[in-house]
Parts: sequence; C-alpha cells; structure tokens
Amino acid sequence: MCAVAKGHAQLPCVLGVLGAGTQRPTTHGTPPLLPAPTPQRTCISDPGNAPAATVAAADALAAAAAVDQARQNAEALIWTGPLNGNPRRLPWASGEATIDSTKRVNTAGGVNGAPERTVDCAVVTLTGSAAFAAAAVGAGQACVLPDGRTVVRMLSAVKTVTATLPEFESLLLRSCCATDLSLLPTVKQMAQELEAYDKTTQRAVDVHGAPMAQHCFLQLYGWQLLYIGGDTYVLRSYWEWQSNGSLRDYLIRCLEHTNHGVGRALVVSALEEVLQLLHMLSCSGIVLGDLKLDNMLVDAHGRVKLSDVDGAGLVDADVMRIVRDTALRAAAQAAAACLDPGAAAAAVWHAADQLFCQEKPYMVTDAYVPFEMRVYGRMCCASHQHLLGASLGQLLGELQPVLLALPGRVACWGFVTELRGLAAGLQTPAHTARPSLHSVCAHLTAIGARWAAVCC
Repeated sequence: MCAVAKGHAQLPCVLGVLGAGTQRPTTHGTPPLLPAPTPQRTCISDPGNAPAATVAAADALAAAAAVDQARQNAEALIWTGPLNGNPRRLPWASGEATIDSTKRVNTAGGVNGAPERTVDCAVVTLTGSAAFAAAAVGAGQACVLPDGRTVVRMLSAVKTVTATLPEFESLLLRSCCATDLSLLPTVKQMAQELEAYDKTTQRAVDVHGAPMAQHCFLQLYGWQLLYIGGDTYVLRSYWEWQSNGSLRDYLIRCLEHTNHGVGRALVVSALEEVLQLLHMLSCSGIVLGDLKLDNMLVDAHGRVKLSDVDGAGLVDADVMRIVRDTALRAAAQAAAACLDPGAAAAAVWHAADQLFCQEKPYMVTDAYVPFEMRVYGRMCCASHQHLLGASLGQLLGELQPVLLALPGRVACWGFVTELRGLAAGLQTPAHTARPSLHSVCAHLTAIGARWAAVCC
C-alpha cells in the first residue's frame, strides 16, 4: 500500500501486494549518486561540443546504475513469497491509499542505532481496486466523493519502522558484488515483525483454519517499504485498529465501571478469552516470547486479539501432528470409558506444553522472563502461563492499594486480590509445575461466579 499524507509528494515505494505469487514491483525513483550528465548540443562542428565518451565517465555511470539497482533490490527483498500468499491482506496498489489524519499512539527505539518504531491511529482513504477489495471483506466504510468516485475510509493502526543503514551496509549496497541483499541485518531487523506475523498466522491457518486465525490475530492490511534518501528506509505496515486499546488499559477501565458487578464480569470474560488464545497457541505449537497484556488488543465488542508477535517461535510441525493425534485418541478412549474426553485431551496438551521450542525468542520483556528462559535460553507453550501471570500480577499489584483507598470499592479490592493469587500460581519456577490451561480456566470461572453474587 502506498499512503502519503496530504500535501506531501509521493515517495518511491514497494508494496505488500496480496495476490498469490505476485512479484514485488521495483521502484525507479531513487536519486543517483552522480548528477545527470549535461545534455549534448546538436552542433558537433565545434570540437568543444563533441560528446566525451571517456572510459572514466562510462565507469561512473555504470557504478551509479549499479547503486540504483542495488537499492531497488533492497526495497524488494522483504519476503515476497510468504507475504503474498496470505489471502487476508488487502491488495493495495500504488496511489490507491491516502492517510488523511494521524494521531501518535506510541514511540519506541531509535537509540544507539536501533530502528525507531512508531504507532499511529490513522484514517486511511482507499480508492480504485483497493476500495473494492476492502469493501469485499467488510473493512472500513464505503462512501461516494463529489466527483462520483467510490472510496472506502477506514481506521487503521499504522506501524512505522525507520532505520538508516550503517556504513558497512551502505558500502555493500554500493558494491557491484552485492547480490544477496536479503542478508542486510538492518533491513531484516526492520521487517522481523512481518516475518514473525506471517509464520505464526500461517501455522494457525494450517491447524485451525483461516476464520479462527483471523479471530485470534490482528489483521494485517498491507505494507510498504520507502526509500527516503541518505541510506534511510521506512517500513510502514497497516493493521486492524482495535478501539478498546491494549488489554491492560481495558482491564483498568473495566474496574472503573460505575456498575462494579458488570466491571468484574467484563474482566473475567476478557481473561477467559486470553486463556482461549493460549489454548490456540498450544494446539498450534506457537511460542510467543513477548506475550503480555500490552501486546493483546481489545476490539469494540470486547474480543481479545494477539498483536506484536515479535520473537515468536514454532514447535516442529511433525511433533505437533503426533500430539494432536495422541490427544484425539485419548479423548476417544475416555469417552468409551464414560470419562471426560475434554479432560483427557487437556492432559495430553498440558504435557506437550512443556516441549521447548528450538527457536530462541529475540524479543522478551525483562520483567516477565520465565525461569526456563534465563537458564536454558528457550521457552515452551507453558511459558505463556508465566508471562500472563507476571504481566497480570504486576497490574493487579498496582491496582490493589488504589482500590483499597477508594470508598465503596472493598469488593473490587477482594476480587483483584483473588485474581492476583491466581496470577501468582502461574509463575512457578519450574515450567513442569505450572497448572494446565484447563485447570486455570476452571479456577477463573469459579472466581467469577463467587464475585458475581456480590452486589457492591
């Protein structure tokens, strides 16, 4: 998608086109390092007007062309195959998207040479084929402009990663021998979230189907890579906007609800959705190293979705197929013996949750790191319980004294205290000692039932 703010010239860009197998277009707007040669005059009778076709000039022009081609290659190297293969992304084309207004939500990075990352809430207007594609999947709101054109306006979370190539990478781009530019560390670091998103959502689609994956993960609408000069690149991605913000902020607002009973019920409902997400991750063999309340977003209907999957790893697919077959057999045997098939399958998944992912997470939050990550440098699906317990426990610990000091909030304080106890139980040092998701869900349901009977 190529989006430019009003009043700004459009920059050369490479787009996240959504057709399967579609090749990324290359750009030709990169300014050459050498000034354009002065046009030759038509009269050549004067020796001073004759074209100077020297070897040095030819070499200089060839070098400039090589640099230009190298930059075009760098712009086109962002995992073209997997990103094109996801049918849930909208096929935005150059010039078919315009950012009308933005509001900065978050800024991070940009220190010691690290890429700067920003998140904006933006109103995006789509025209042409992009508008029809958006309308086909129910994204945004269609309207007709005074000139008769049909457009779609939508609210989007725009994530921008800005980075300047270090000197040695710039030299690589200027080298005629630079053939495999996908190895540039800076460019790979800029696009690591897109790569992690692609592999995790693809695994979820393979296991659960596209509707479930779309329900659990934030939708990525499109992306673009811009070269803005001076060896600086901007990678911009457009995501589904969630009106209730992060789960952390949502839980705080729930506990501020004027009807305290309703607020507590909303908290329990949101946490039950989180446990369902963790179950989906377990069944898919997806391990998220940076799972926390801030990286889960809530839509207008209170549904929770996973966001910021940087650092994700996958358990071997063959191993997960064996686990799924074993869980199905265990459930069938339990049903034949008049036992609970759900509990039998849950026991299998609980054991599988302790299998370490061979990929080491590259994105973690120090305050929430589980013991196994510190000791072995690896995580497993059981690590999700610790990560959830640590981030939830931190929030509830901050809220406890606030609620205790407020008049008429004793019941909410008691509710939060009991939830904090549940969160503490998820943070056992040994990953093998953590409770199963099945038992945690039962515990949470019991807490919700007890406090639903409290009227204040």
